[in-house]
Amino acid sequence: LVCHTAGLINSQRLPREGWAKTVAKMRSFGAVVSAEEEPRIVEYLAKLSAKVAVPPTQPLDYARAAARYSAAAPRGDAQRGARVFARLCANCHGLQGQGDAGPRLAGRAVPQDVFFSVAAYGRGTMPGFGDQLKAGEAADLYLFLQQPTKNLLR
Repeated sequence: LVCHTAGLINSQRLPREGWAKTVAKMRSFGAVVSAEEEPRIVEYLAKLSAKVAVPPTQPLDYARAAARYSAAAPRGDAQRGARVFARLCANCHGLQGQGDAGPRLAGRAVPQDVFFSVAAYGRGTMPGFGDQLKAGEAADLYLFLQQPTKNLLR
């Protein structure tokens, strides 16, 4: 809990393999975790995640999400989208959107209404960001992810 709140950790609901990737990534970012500590931390986080009740998956309401997000900013701005991606997505989907604990986003042809709905309500183990993602930011993020991979975060 030195870097993350309990709420953030609990919201991840990752399987053991996901926590192993996350802890390894934390080490690559400079977290001081010994080789002996790493499996114990992964085990603890996996047990902690198992105790978190996973909310039932809401049916994806594509029309409502698309109307909410696309009406406010139908064009989007890829540079602003890069900042949204870094803040909300890169931790799970990788700095280049290549996939990590979450699936690859870069280079995927995802219909805009589907993207907006998943971003708003979540899907599977991914939490919804409806409360944190402003309408214009969703359009910015979508446009950013449509850019060629070379233009994603470095």
